[in-house]
Amino acid sequence: MRLSWCKAVVVAVGLALAVPGVAEAAPPSNDDFGGATAITAFPYAGPVTFTEATTAPDDPWICSSNNERSVWFDFTPTADGVVQIGLTGYGYGMLTVFTGTRGALTAVPNTCRTSNYDANLVPVVGGTTYHVMVISPLWSNANLALTIDNVQPPANDNFANAAPITTVPAAAEVALGAATAEPTEPNPSCVQQTGAPSAWYSFTAPRTEWITFDQTSDDYESVFAVYTGNSLGSLTEVLCDAYNRRVLAVTAGQTYRVQVSNRIPAAIPTRIELAVAPALRTEIGQQPLDPSVLDTVTFSQYTWDIENEAITGSTWTFGDGTTASGREVTHQFAADGDYQVRVTTTSASGRVATATRAVAVRTHDVRVAAFTVPTAGRPGQTKPIEVTVGNTRIAENATVTLFRSTSTGFQEIARATQYVPARPNRTVTFPFNYTFTPGDATLGRVTFRAVVTLDQGVRDVRPVDNEAVAPATTVRTGPNGLG
Repeated sequence: MRLSWCKAVVVAVGLALAVPGVAEAAPPSNDDFGGATAITAFPYAGPVTFTEATTAPDDPWICSSNNERSVWFDFTPTADGVVQIGLTGYGYGMLTVFTGTRGALTAVPNTCRTSNYDANLVPVVGGTTYHVMVISPLWSNANLALTIDNVQPPANDNFANAAPITTVPAAAEVALGAATAEPTEPNPSCVQQTGAPSAWYSFTAPRTEWITFDQTSDDYESVFAVYTGNSLGSLTEVLCDAYNRRVLAVTAGQTYRVQVSNRIPAAIPTRIELAVAPALRTEIGQQPLDPSVLDTVTFSQYTWDIENEAITGSTWTFGDGTTASGREVTHQFAADGDYQVRVTTTSASGRVATATRAVAVRTHDVRVAAFTVPTAGRPGQTKPIEVTVGNTRIAENATVTLFRSTSTGFQEIARATQYVPARPNRTVTFPFNYTFTPGDATLGRVTFRAVVTLDQGVRDVRPVDNEAVAPATTVRTGPNGLG
């Protein structure tokens, strides 16, 4: 019985081993460098499959430390040129391009590119095999495709084939990925780059005016330069910039050559825009706003310019035959009057703006010429007080305010307004009457103060002579406390 049981067990085990199991999923055919998918024609677009993909011990870790799985592609171009390589789809992936053989691979410079960015441009040499490694971490549910295509030089790659710009405003785009630099091509002065790939445009100005040139793409390495001249050997640079919109004064009938270059071209096209420059605007600031002949007036020039150009010159005329130059100037007018102050402003590109400001010069100067008060008084007694006002400048409505002293300071007691003509040798008298009080007698004396003012908003140029304090008036009571 025991033997039969053992035989039964052996048979059962044998049957169990004979039952076919479920096959495990195989890695993709291009999982290993040696099984790379061969790409034989462009354009190419094919899926990148990471299911069950692995990494080999000799996979190069160049662009990422997250080499958890990789797949390989190969291509061998037949001629020198530029290819565009990128990843599309969703999920995270990264590609790198190599040359060489297994165990001795060399990364092509600047070819680390993730699926989150634009395609990469890779210069290639005919007959050389290029190996594309695409990696993705295990956590990424990547569903990607690899795209590769040849990039052709732009039609306006050479100076002789410059693309014409015939109207303004205008916009043009050019892909510089496969562009070249001609041997005698000038290098833009505003950046340190030599022999950068470029494309050319020509623009003949229909009229004399100011034009803006701008590089508006997201490719911040692109540079534009503008030249005059009819051949590469006779060009004269008149404008150059890499990041900012610039203004250029163009002359009717003159042809301008526009060079667009980039030392590290991107897959995205470079876009340039031309437009008529907006007018320069300028205004005048003034301080003080109510000048007199005794004031030194400060004039300031303010500019509103969307192009944010430097101001290279500001010239002034003051309407009295005198001139000055500078962004901020000072001037003293010799006589009252109405003047037209004008500033002419020039920008770095030669744009000109003019502003005019009407300036009224008025010298207001009244004074307390005399102040007559009684020398003594008694409570209940009324005596006259006179304030004499002089004016040699402009006829004014002047107000005289009379104050008397108290134990806590001066107190207003009267006010009068009169017309005061401007007369060099004559004055106007403001008469007042004052009745002395027992409080004055208690203090024993009273002091009077007179202040002359002009209409509201009118500034007297010498306020120091607008008030006077008279000698104290003695105030005493008579016998038995009577006045």
